[in-house]
Amino acid sequence: MLEVVHFLHIGAATVFVGSVVFFDWVVGGALIRATPEDRHKIAHAIRPFSGPVIMGSLAITLLAAGITRLFLSGAIQSAGDLLTGYGLRATIALIIVVGSEAFAAPLRKRMRAAIDTQDSSAFYCALRNHRALNTSVLVIVLLLMTSMRLGL
Repeated sequence: MLEVVHFLHIGAATVFVGSVVFFDWVVGGALIRATPEDRHKIAHAIRPFSGPVIMGSLAITLLAAGITRLFLSGAIQSAGDLLTGYGLRATIALIIVVGSEAFAAPLRKRMRAAIDTQDSSAFYCALRNHRALNTSVLVIVLLLMTSMRLGL
């Protein structure tokens, strides 16, 4: 069972990180170069599936697989284990990722509004801030996960 949950966790995390990078850097880069009219068309074409893919894979990564994996592996046996060593790093990573979503949601809302009103400068600003937030969160969480794996 642990192997299945671990596979699910790694698979969902890969989809989440890949989607964030893809939408921020590849699609975002294309939207920067697009005309405001084309930007509007592209954004509305990808909007129905971008959110569910990213947020669905995040939910699976954190809840269905990550937390379950911690308990199944024996790394966390009580609530107190979440405040020491391996559990503390997992707790910090969870707080950072969930907290970053609280900051990312208004940025996404600003990007959508800028696309809908065809305000290029507001779009560039919101995208730049969204990229900076997501990139820093991904680097911090990857460093935390690496330190957990290496036992540091």
